[in-house]
Amino acid sequence: MDDGWPVGEALAMTISEIYERVMALDPRVAMDLKRLIRTHPSVPAFRNLLSNYFRFRGDLEKSYELNRETLELFPDHVFTRVNLVHEYIDKGQLEKIEDVLGHHLEISDMLPARKSFHISEVLAYSQAVIRYVILKKNFSLAENRIEAFYTLLEKFPDSQKNNICVLEDDLKFAKIRAGIPVADIPIPKLTNPLLLELYCNSMRINQGLIEKILLLPHKSILQDLEIILRNCLDNFYEYTQLQPDTRLNDHPFHALFLIAEIGNEDSLPILLEVLSWPEEVLHFWLNDF
Repeated sequence: MDDGWPVGEALAMTISEIYERVMALDPRVAMDLKRLIRTHPSVPAFRNLLSNYFRFRGDLEKSYELNRETLELFPDHVFTRVNLVHEYIDKGQLEKIEDVLGHHLEISDMLPARKSFHISEVLAYSQAVIRYVILKKNFSLAENRIEAFYTLLEKFPDSQKNNICVLEDDLKFAKIRAGIPVADIPIPKLTNPLLLELYCNSMRINQGLIEKILLLPHKSILQDLEIILRNCLDNFYEYTQLQPDTRLNDHPFHALFLIAEIGNEDSLPILLEVLSWPEEVLHFWLNDF
């Protein structure tokens, strides 16, 4: 793992080994990293890895705090700057991001004094940019950056492919939420765009989202829910060709639960219609029900 801060061969090997342990969430790695930080105070990689370990473990505030401390000590460290961007994204503070990434969203714009960057720095920077532009709904730019990311991956280990797959998923679901067609995914047009969230959430759907949906006019909600359920039958084959993903496959459950919550006698026909679906369709959509 090269972070643009030259170290000797032995230390580089240590960083690489520690990186693998961080990714594996080795519970002993935090203690070892703290020792390495004391032993090598001028090497930002160990601080960055410890911050990442806290992040992956779910201790976000500890990760943010350590990253900000590292940024004060090493203001030109690419990975630490990128982690600050992820903090701003996590907290919904998008207005702060271009001050960190650079307004042209190029790594050379972020650190103009630097003449060259290691490919690992470019990949980390690119991931942050892609996350940001997806949230800004600049989908064409996100697609271009993802394509460029794949070009870079031809020269980098396969381990990074998991990261870009996550970003592709983020882009896909952001488009669904925005009502933009996504290739091979038959999402119907709805009166209430908020109900598109039913295609982006598994059974662990946020209760606050359900409450927002229930504030919408119930008549139009029920009409949209009927459209969602009929779409399950009309496009059954297309859904069977998709990679399994509970976020895309659990929307009929959400629709049925919402009908049970706000439906009336006029909702009976659609419920009977669902019960009359062919067995293979019922098995595909409602097997665990």
